[in-house]
Amino acid sequence: MLNKIVTKSIRPLYKMRVLTLILCVIDAIVALIPAILIGLIIDKLDDRNYVIMLGLIASLIVILHFFTNWIQNYYWFKMIHKGTALVREVIFEKLLCKSHDFFEENSSGDLLSKVVNDSALYAQNKLITFPMLFTNCTTLFVVLSVCISASMPLSAMAVLLLSGYFLSYLSLNKRLRSSTKKERESFSSVLDTGVNILDGMYTIRLFRSEDFFASKFGTAVRRNCDFIIKLQFWKSMGISGADAILGIASALCLIIGAILIQAGHLSIGSLVMFNMLLNYTGEPVRNLTDYNLGRQGAKAVASRLENLLASNAHDEEPRPLVDEISSIILENVSFKYNGMERQVIKELTLSLESGDRLAIVGASGTGKSTLIKLLLGLLSPTRGQILINGKTIGSYDYKSYLSHVSILPQDIFLFDGSISENVKFGTEFEQSEIFSVLETVSLNKLNQNQGVKGFSGGERQRVGLARALLRTPDILILDEPTSALDAETERIIVDNIEKYLNGKKTILVVISHRHAILTLANRKIELLSLESFTEETSDVVYSAET
Repeated sequence: MLNKIVTKSIRPLYKMRVLTLILCVIDAIVALIPAILIGLIIDKLDDRNYVIMLGLIASLIVILHFFTNWIQNYYWFKMIHKGTALVREVIFEKLLCKSHDFFEENSSGDLLSKVVNDSALYAQNKLITFPMLFTNCTTLFVVLSVCISASMPLSAMAVLLLSGYFLSYLSLNKRLRSSTKKERESFSSVLDTGVNILDGMYTIRLFRSEDFFASKFGTAVRRNCDFIIKLQFWKSMGISGADAILGIASALCLIIGAILIQAGHLSIGSLVMFNMLLNYTGEPVRNLTDYNLGRQGAKAVASRLENLLASNAHDEEPRPLVDEISSIILENVSFKYNGMERQVIKELTLSLESGDRLAIVGASGTGKSTLIKLLLGLLSPTRGQILINGKTIGSYDYKSYLSHVSILPQDIFLFDGSISENVKFGTEFEQSEIFSVLETVSLNKLNQNQGVKGFSGGERQRVGLARALLRTPDILILDEPTSALDAETERIIVDNIEKYLNGKKTILVVISHRHAILTLANRKIELLSLESFTEETSDVVYSAET
């Protein structure tokens, strides 16, 4: 799946990748020409005109190489950066489609590391595989072809040494892959620790615990550093091995070449040309070494990305769309979280029709938020079923179902944008519609283009409420919608919501500890946790509806 998704992501860069390949091959061949010309010059030192002509040609080729090298480098990195951006975008899009459970089970830092770093490592390896292998193998082939024409013994020596190097280098692959995977995981831990600390800075500062959390972050950084150093140890061994092989080959070339010159089987110019071309093999050998390092890194992160891209329960196959929601029925619904023996919801039966307004009350920990997640389809009942228009939520296209549901959660998410952008939340609405809901939540006196940075808790709550009301949903869920408001503002907003709901078939579900907002409801259910019950029967229960 990962390879298929990445291949599809970089398909728009096909022409650029072909152009980059052509430029790389041209540059590699141009780079070899001066060495051949210098060898010819040395063998013709007694012919001044010939030497001058070849010298001028060699100078022009060097200038040409400057331009070909410049252009191919530019397109090489342009291709990599564009391709990486495309893959990151697609991976992030796939991430946003994951189920609620997935985000509950995975940390934000680790997910961000996969999207930003792991996907980049995999994408870059995918992008460079063909041009890297083709260009450098072509360079080695051309060099060896010219070298064979100059001296077969020297060429045989070079081939044996390079073959021995590549075979021995393969034994490093397992260590490189293992070290890369551990380094990626430790880097994710650094991000996760940092995100967690920054999210809690308000509390950390109030408790004067900056030193403790700085030390906690430092521990994660040092652990990552240890894995980086270990990975670099194996990388350095591979790179140094390439340099050592080239050094040995160059020394043997001079020794064997001198013997062949004395025997009359090799000219001095051919020896110089051969030695220069041998040095040119250094770049492709190092490039192939670097490619292998990247390839092992890509293999190490592939499993991490595959887990992120695994299909969701909501998008496995096409399902019917929801036209409207006219009824919600909970039949003997029970739920408990994995690893818990106690049920959070036990045998709850409930029926709601269009226009019903239900208040859910109860102390903390009695399952109010869990019940909301069940209604949203974020959780599935352990027992029983939830029916929407007579069918389970899973029977419908999930996004289609959510398009008829709107929620104001307790934690209001606002992004860096204007009031209007935060209310629209990526969907286009008429300005008059936006102004109407802002008036409902008493934010109409503010400029819609004003940013939300620095908003108080009450202002954030009202922006979130406006976002929920703007969708005119079939199901409207309000979770503590006025908890951050003063009594007067709450009274105004409750009256406005009453006017908003008047004449609509919207099913209202409201959770609150405050009386004013509960006056909107015509039905109430209270979730109870009775400590006096035995351990076997102390599950959350519910009172009769009123």
